[in-house]
Amino acid sequence: MTKTKGFLLTVGIVLAMVFTLSCSSDGGDSSGATYWYSMYGIKDASSTTYIIDLLNSYENPSYDDKKYVWSEIKRIGTFIESYNGVSEQEIKEYLMQNNVSPKEADNLLTKIKKSGNNIAVFGSADPRYYSFWFYLESE
Repeated sequence: MTKTKGFLLTVGIVLAMVFTLSCSSDGGDSSGATYWYSMYGIKDASSTTYIIDLLNSYENPSYDDKKYVWSEIKRIGTFIESYNGVSEQEIKEYLMQNNVSPKEADNLLTKIKKSGNNIAVFGSADPRYYSFWFYLESE
């Protein structure tokens, strides 16, 4: 009986350590931050212009302003993809794969850290869409 108790105590301690280490952060930098992103395609130039004009109508768009613009993009656009739990590095790599320069990707991430969300537009090589709209939000 004491061997069983000792074994269970050891297993409990090991599991507690594994859980603690797996949940701990790596030192307080923002590399552990995660984001949710979603992408929609807009099929025509006039809808793209509408969204650009709407976004530009705000001198300094707030979190809620960007959420409203995003709701308009979702209303007129076509869903492409959405993912959560994405790291800064994954976001940066994704943006660079979509012809965003490393500096522009860093600027987008900096803005998200300040405001909590942001919107970016990409030109489209896909004949079905005129533009792609990317929404990014801190989790």
